[in-house]
Amino acid sequence: MTTSSDPNQAVIEGFFFNLATESLERASAAMQMAKSYRLLKRQVLEGLDLGAQFPQARKLGPEETISVIDEAIEAFETDEKRAWQLLPDHLAQKGRWQVLRKTHPFEHMARVQATYHFVGSQAALNVQVTTAGERIDVRILPTRQRQATSQTMAELAKSITFARLTSSVAL
Repeated sequence: MTTSSDPNQAVIEGFFFNLATESLERASAAMQMAKSYRLLKRQVLEGLDLGAQFPQARKLGPEETISVIDEAIEAFETDEKRAWQLLPDHLAQKGRWQVLRKTHPFEHMARVQATYHFVGSQAALNVQVTTAGERIDVRILPTRQRQATSQTMAELAKSITFARLTSSVAL
């Protein structure tokens, strides 16, 4: 996040930085849970009795326990992919939010490039959020008519303020 003397830029960058931080935290938590369930599955496949830790596993038997564990893993993997869908409805209606995830085999977390495209009354701009691990970079990129960018940033900052006041997610 850059420092700027423009208060609208600070509002926009701060909002999207907070959104990215919350998304990364949710994705990381979901990944950790999926990893825990994969370890449990490995223990069941190795024939370890999980009955002491999970009495229900003894009642279900190994096959059913593995089935339940697979469902949990799938649910947490889905949660990890959905972690970036936190954009408040008000902003979703005013712009377009696109999230691209790219996984690398030797990295813990997927890299994300998310773009919010906003069209104001005089110009359009993109807010680009890029992550690598826990590093977050937020940039505001005007698309055309650079002289009208200041007005468009003011419009977006106003929409963000409204979204913050009405959203159930604290960003």
